[in-house]
Amino acid sequence: MRKIILMTTIVVYMSVLQAQNWTQLAYFLTGTMEIPTINSMVEYNGDLYIGGHFASGGGIVASNIARWNGTSWSALNSGCDGKVNALAVYNGELYVGGDFGITGGISSPYMAKWNGSTWSEVSFYNHKVKSLIVNNNDLIVATSDSYTAYNMYEWDGSNWTHFGGTYKVRADQLCVHDNELYVAGVFNDTSLTNNDFYGIAKWDGSGWIDITGVTGGTSNNYMTASLVSYNGCLYLSGNYIYSLGGITIDNIAKWDGVSWSNVPLGSSSTSMSCLFSHSTGLYFSCVENEGYRKVVKWNGTSWTPISQGGISLDVWIFLYYNSKLFTVNGSSSGHSTVNFITPSSSDVESNELLNFVEIYPNPSNDLINIGATSNIDEIKVYNELGQLLYSSTPKIKKVSIKLEGKGVFIIKITCGKQTGIKKIVLD
Repeated sequence: MRKIILMTTIVVYMSVLQAQNWTQLAYFLTGTMEIPTINSMVEYNGDLYIGGHFASGGGIVASNIARWNGTSWSALNSGCDGKVNALAVYNGELYVGGDFGITGGISSPYMAKWNGSTWSEVSFYNHKVKSLIVNNNDLIVATSDSYTAYNMYEWDGSNWTHFGGTYKVRADQLCVHDNELYVAGVFNDTSLTNNDFYGIAKWDGSGWIDITGVTGGTSNNYMTASLVSYNGCLYLSGNYIYSLGGITIDNIAKWDGVSWSNVPLGSSSTSMSCLFSHSTGLYFSCVENEGYRKVVKWNGTSWTPISQGGISLDVWIFLYYNSKLFTVNGSSSGHSTVNFITPSSSDVESNELLNFVEIYPNPSNDLINIGATSNIDEIKVYNELGQLLYSSTPKIKKVSIKLEGKGVFIIKITCGKQTGIKKIVLD
């Protein structure tokens, strides 16, 4: 008798913006009837990493985690023996969390780390990992065993501690905004009875401050697809959000630190697509004709399409890598595809800036000098996640600013009606 194996696939696509067509790049398979998923995507040491639930793809065997170097896919040794839910770069290593027991042949229940060539165990609690995020030089972990066993923990590189005070938190989304941690989810104060609230809260170092004011949603149907920091404000997208702070919301909302406001998308309807914050803009996908999605970019006042159609499912993950915008697309049933488009060069860096502004030295240790042919009206500096780090309105021709940290930063300069964008490197 011939044995028939049904295989569900993840299809990886690429696209050039000018052509506005998606081209197949690779297939990812589970090898069974289980639906493959991609749950997380990050850049680490110049390569793109994806984690999820799959067994092979791109012509290689890759167990639930894979690496793309811009040319080809490769496995991370024997990978993980279970689903990968979260990836995060912390202290120069790639931390991997999920529902697995062995990575690279070593015992590492629910969490492990990868240094670019080898795996090592991260001793963790007996809880499945749902999300990872770096906050104030610590790694924050959200777990997802069951509704009654959700919790958050903090890792300082040596020791684990419970995070959230007396609260147990079911964290649906995590975001660092203005150097503070924001969480969308369910908050339960274990020191009190009947003290649950569902919404968005900020951790102030000792307790949770509810900033939501949600009406129209419940803990069962109020869903947050994403929570991101962009240009000094906190943005949220999701389903069944009818009101925030008394303001009617159409799937996307903005928090300026004081109040919520609606971010309209015009006539396009939305579902559970996520937002992505980058120095070049705030990205989203919305429905257009015949159910296809288009990717749009928000500049603070309006949306501009950067692709038309070609995506049949909502975008769950965005990532900029090698000057390309990558997306992971999925449905509620878990089908996923990976795509990328090549934005115009003006989305990444404006060469016109060189016509009226000089920025030096670049790279620099910390001090950046800026000289212009006319008065500099505004300077803004962002990290690669689109978070605003510095802003000033000098109104003079020469300025020196001191920045902290290392890596690639985006500087945006406005002189009169001219605005330019330039990448700078601090080493």
